[in-house]
Amino acid sequence: MAELDPDVEAALHYEERQSNLQSKFQGTAKIYLRHLKFACDKQNVAGNLHLDAKNVSRLLQIYHIEGCHRLDPANHIPALIGPDILKRCLIRSGVSKVDLLRRHTPPFLELEDDIVLVYLHGRHRIAAALDYLLPLDKWWTVDLYSEDLSTTAQQEIREEYTNARNFCDGDIFRYLRYGQIKQDDVEEKRWLARLTECKRKDLKQLQKRVELKSFNTSLDKLLPFVGFWPALQIGTFHRILNLKCPEAGP
Repeated sequence: MAELDPDVEAALHYEERQSNLQSKFQGTAKIYLRHLKFACDKQNVAGNLHLDAKNVSRLLQIYHIEGCHRLDPANHIPALIGPDILKRCLIRSGVSKVDLLRRHTPPFLELEDDIVLVYLHGRHRIAAALDYLLPLDKWWTVDLYSEDLSTTAQQEIREEYTNARNFCDGDIFRYLRYGQIKQDDVEEKRWLARLTECKRKDLKQLQKRVELKSFNTSLDKLLPFVGFWPALQIGTFHRILNLKCPEAGP
């Protein structure tokens, strides 16, 4: 039998993984943070890093600027739940499994006091939320998967959720500019919040400098070309700002 093309084989493997994950997906719900425990807190799971205080501080700053957007699917966290616990929670909460599948309008899922669900990704996000949210508002949106999910599948979920939030400087700049062009203040603040204070300062100075108008215009002309932006490093903008001959800089 002829061997499959590597690209075709990879595509088939991806489809198989997604089908397996989908079969284990139980739905989405709002769950109070006191019922959530990070996987690494329970056992040593490969691929999970220690809590980074700087990253928590960065996320907390973002929350204060733009809010935490808990209902945005990109901000959901994945967690594991057993069938018996899920059944009791549904009865306790007065909701059905169908309700859990309405991902954009998830219901609250009330858990018994001693129940804790292990979540697989989003440790820094939840740590920042514990500090940011008011005492009676400490909940997050959780994508629930069967607890019998294989170790390999759990790692794939971690990677999938990590990659979904991996915005490079170029992506941030591109979406930020589209927000500015549309004069959408909310969208502009949302993307500005993803930059460090130093990068925000450099970017604002760059956009204000009249002598660099042609450079900014050139960047705007490149916005439609998605492949260009991963190479952009906003942290290097200060070099352009320090040029004595800005017309030669671009």
